[in-house]
Amino acid sequence: MVTTLQRMPQQDLTGAGVEMNPTARDALLVARVIAGDERALGDVYDQHSSLVYGLARRVTQNEVAAQDIAQDVFGWFWERPDKFDPARGSLRAYLGVLTHRRAVDWIRQESATKAREERVKSACSAAASRLPSTQAIGRWLTTWPLGSGGVLMPYPRINARPSFWPISVGTPQRSGWHLADS
Repeated sequence: MVTTLQRMPQQDLTGAGVEMNPTARDALLVARVIAGDERALGDVYDQHSSLVYGLARRVTQNEVAAQDIAQDVFGWFWERPDKFDPARGSLRAYLGVLTHRRAVDWIRQESATKAREERVKSACSAAASRLPSTQAIGRWLTTWPLGSGGVLMPYPRINARPSFWPISVGTPQRSGWHLADS
């Protein structure tokens, strides 16, 4: 038994029962979106969401980013439907190009963020390696005279590592800290 595949009739967007070619269908959908018809945007979404999401997912390799990109593409199309020119190609191709551009932008942004984080991590590691070790600080604190009533305060110096100097600011009392007499 041989079965033949029949082409499904294209969705009737005019309400008149007329089958339309894809270019005319796209032009009519975009005209409805330009007029502010939210159902037309729903029709565009129903027809092209799998392409937009799938392309974004394939390019970014990130499900959350793909969802964000798909939302961004349809939101952008809703705000600027007049940017689509049916003479230059199909609505499917237009949404695909928008999606691909957004996905590539996301990848570039992620790469820049990772590079920036690596630079910061490297700078922090270099700065931490210049700080005195906890053992050196411990040895220094053991030379500190007990009962002096002072605390360590940072002493800023320009173009140098921070130094800590003992400054007498008060002595502990039962009721709290009292300022030392100057």
